[in-house]
Amino acid sequence: MRSLRALAGAALFALVVALVWRGAAPTGGGGLVTGRLVGPIDSGTVVLLVDPPAGVGVPAEVREDGRFEVRVPPGAPEPWVVVDTGTGALVQSGGVHPSSPTALPPLRVWRTDVRVRAQGGRVRIDWSAIPEAEGLPPQARYSVLMKYERDDRAEGEATFPALEAALELDIQEELLPYLPHRAPGPPVEVIVRAFDPTDPRGPMWIGGRATWTLE
Repeated sequence: MRSLRALAGAALFALVVALVWRGAAPTGGGGLVTGRLVGPIDSGTVVLLVDPPAGVGVPAEVREDGRFEVRVPPGAPEPWVVVDTGTGALVQSGGVHPSSPTALPPLRVWRTDVRVRAQGGRVRIDWSAIPEAEGLPPQARYSVLMKYERDDRAEGEATFPALEAALELDIQEELLPYLPHRAPGPPVEVIVRAFDPTDPRGPMWIGGRATWTLE
């Protein structure tokens, strides 16, 4: 009787181990993502399929005509595509399906200089408006992302929406309350983004960035 019980116990243990191992193994993936870059493409531009929480970053194959494709690897449950110029301007696609084919809309990189000027207790940030062209949002709205160092050395962020290609804020009343625990001294990184308000799950364009010493 003891040998039968021992055998049954060993079989149950093996089954539990197998189920745990199967649950821990990477699942999903396999979806083919296709798209096309339009407009000038620098030699340093790369197209990546990423899922940062899963530690995934897979380069896509980009042809001379700008068409690209990349397959989602196992273990990437929420992937998306980024077109990165390496100079601060990039495009982030909306989420892609991890296991089914996804055809992305045409994507074009938008580049702009970001100007930050402070005077009389106010700060003005302006940039060049996103043009009308294939691969860019037909109805552009903007947001300014500010990244700063907190006094606990963690990174803080604040986002400010803008309807036009400029944003002006009162530093004491409209800016600093949204930068809690900011460490004095380190500069603030200012990132200008654009998106289509009619497509909340669509691409996000980052046109440029600048640093600003907030005193």
